[in-house]
Amino acid sequence: MNLPASQQEAFVQRFCVDDSDLRDEVLGLLDSDREMDSARQLLDEGGLKRSSVVEIPEKIGPYRAVSVIASGGMGMVYEGLQESPRRRVAIKTLLIGPKDDRALARFQSEIDVLARLEHPNIARIYSAGTYEQRLAGEARELPYYVMEYIEGAATLTEYAEREQLSVRQRIQLFCTVCEAVDFAHKQGVLHRDLKPGNILVNREGMPKVIDFGTARLLGEDSMIESGMTRSGEIIGTLNYMSPEQLSPSTENPPDARADVYALGCLLYELLAGRPARIAKGRTFAEMVASVLFGKLESPSHWVPDLSKALDLVCMKALRQKREDRYTSAADFSADLQRFLDAREVKAVPPSLKVKLRLFMRRQPAIVAAVCVFLLANGTGVFFMRRAKATQAYLETRVEEAVSRLRTDSLRDAGVRDNSSVLLGSLSEGELHRDNIETYLVQLNPMAGIQGLDEQVVVALESEVVAAIAADLQSYELAESFYREAQEALASAPEKDRLAMKRVGLAQLIVEHAGGLEDRQVFAERLSVFEREFKELDPGCEVIRLRIEHLKTCLLFEGALLFDSSMLLRGEELPIDKAKLSLACDSARALYSEQERVMGENSVDTCETAWLLGRVLLWEGRTSAALTQLEKAHAGFLLRLGPLHPKTLACQVDNATTRSELNMPSAHEMLVEAEAKLSLVLGEEHHLALFAKSYLESHLSDGNPSRPLCGEASAHEIARSMGAKR
Repeated sequence: MNLPASQQEAFVQRFCVDDSDLRDEVLGLLDSDREMDSARQLLDEGGLKRSSVVEIPEKIGPYRAVSVIASGGMGMVYEGLQESPRRRVAIKTLLIGPKDDRALARFQSEIDVLARLEHPNIARIYSAGTYEQRLAGEARELPYYVMEYIEGAATLTEYAEREQLSVRQRIQLFCTVCEAVDFAHKQGVLHRDLKPGNILVNREGMPKVIDFGTARLLGEDSMIESGMTRSGEIIGTLNYMSPEQLSPSTENPPDARADVYALGCLLYELLAGRPARIAKGRTFAEMVASVLFGKLESPSHWVPDLSKALDLVCMKALRQKREDRYTSAADFSADLQRFLDAREVKAVPPSLKVKLRLFMRRQPAIVAAVCVFLLANGTGVFFMRRAKATQAYLETRVEEAVSRLRTDSLRDAGVRDNSSVLLGSLSEGELHRDNIETYLVQLNPMAGIQGLDEQVVVALESEVVAAIAADLQSYELAESFYREAQEALASAPEKDRLAMKRVGLAQLIVEHAGGLEDRQVFAERLSVFEREFKELDPGCEVIRLRIEHLKTCLLFEGALLFDSSMLLRGEELPIDKAKLSLACDSARALYSEQERVMGENSVDTCETAWLLGRVLLWEGRTSAALTQLEKAHAGFLLRLGPLHPKTLACQVDNATTRSELNMPSAHEMLVEAEAKLSLVLGEEHHLALFAKSYLESHLSDGNPSRPLCGEASAHEIARSMGAKR
């Protein structure tokens, strides 16, 4: 090691003349050490550094070199111009000695590999050739190839930090990279040096995999046989390198799972905000020991809010034994997609109980057929009695379900029909808001219902009246009727605990809608309610999803850090971007699940679409927000009608968002909403006041301009300005 590099090979050849295997291994290790000297400074950055060491040539083949993009241990990458067709290109050259056959062979292999790979997320190669350049006073014929220039390029991790991507967005971006790597594997190409610096993201947010200089053809030994890679030579960047790359062999060379390991390192860095293994301050030997024997903390060790399921997926890709990793980049991506879809991940095999439950969900017909077969072929009186008891139990449950369905249908119809009559009377001036309480007290929405206990009927009537009061935003009145419903249910001979939970959740929703004095205390109460509900009946999807909606609302509201005094003083409104991003992810996932369980036009689904639209507005994504608001408004019109306060409040958000986009329909929508809100809720209601103020200040003479607070939702601004009860 103390000899000059020029004398090392001769020394090894002389002392290992009788042992060719030892000679090749020592030469390989010396090559690796020299490459690591030049690459060690790059370990922490994981990519190429800017350089101006080599003079920029005027021409490289038919291309004009403009500037140096980056430099590595043995080559340069220039920004260049092509005359025809006129375009910017990236030109990679190899700075080599005249007898460096291995480097030349590798460079040619990279060209051949890139020619195989036509994929939108892999940098394309255009042409290749040689050109003359003077290096250290000597004219040399140097190889080059030309590939696409990536506009506004940032490394994968730099882009994620710069754009402040949420966890969901980072995973989606990463899955796109996995698809490109899997495509390369299917073309027989192993990258072997995946790291942030070799995955660039352009201005449009599209990732591109680059630098196949160390790539290997899967299932072939040609690189070793041709001398391109000596036995024992280490290929790749150490802190993204799989254990098997540190001890390569002809008998068991690295395969696609080596790239899966590197992808695991990339995902780890995207999630944890730091590399899985940090090279700074470590010797080469220490880094090798860390890769081969070191224990990794999971990403959630650094970011406690991360999902444990995501930990499992990431750490499976980073297993030291490749047999324990995902077999392909596609399998890795598929498990991440399962996580995004809120399904069981395959990182850890599910228990027998979970497997059975999932099978029963997927194949109910088969399960039913097996049960029938077992019952039909059972032997002995015991089995017949068990079958009859099971049948009787199932019949009872069916009768209960039908009864509950009928009751739920009657309750929902009572709310819908009476709300519609009330709203119509308010809009026509036949009823004044001051008389609503008198009207509701006299209401008998469940008249004629039979077959139920008297206290249960009282509870249903109180629940319906409370829901109608909540529809009219008379929240204190709604809370009092919900309390009556709870008391009646508690007095019933047979306790319907699920109904009590349904009413209890409705009380919480009304309390939240009316305005919270202490959000933290409310969140704790909601957490206790959720735990008790799960113990009672975790299978009731409607209640579970409504709890999730309320939790998402709290998350969103926690991101809005302003109060009414700041708004009135015209100050800039502070927001917590991290919480806002979490609220956006939560609302998206909830909307997808509600759409699947309840349908696209259910009131619950529309409320989540409305919430998602408002979150997107605060993120400044106006066009995306309008899509969700229009979806919600259309659903409210269909299910609740044009006079319902939810329909009108959503219409106000819709109109102010259209104003932000300079759409002429904004003025008419807001005029209509303001007039109806004044009739239905009263002229002094905060939403009616906001719509009127907005019209006067920003849409006078039908000329739309920006909303009061830029890309902000009228709903939250109006709530912060006015009384909520």
